Amino acid sequence: MKGYPKNIATKADLEFLLADPEFKDRALRDLKKVVDLADDTVKKVKSYDLDAAGQMINVVTEDVPAPSPKWKQLGFASRKKASDLHAAVVAVSVVEEPIAEAEGRI
Repeated sequence: MKGYPKNIATKADLEFLLADPEFKDRALRDLKKVVDLADDTVKKVKSYDLDAAGQMINVVTEDVPAPSPKWKQLGFASRKKASDLHAAVVAVSVVEEPIAEAEGRI
């Protein structure tokens, strides 16, 4: 792979990007977007009326569970699992920075 991919298709893609120091920050931001995306429900039309022009009026909707939120498309078992991965990578980054400073790498 050359450069950062246009599309991240799987959990494994994210894990490889998070392991690469060159792409880690960007992959963390992309993972955070997945965690923060509010796509657990979708609106389903229950009923509606048509006016004389054939336009829908008096639309009644309900929220139903989304069949395929982004975290599920990527292969995570739950949004919590994606959030846990993000938190773990951030925690490791916070620990590594002081060590690098002490060794004079930063």
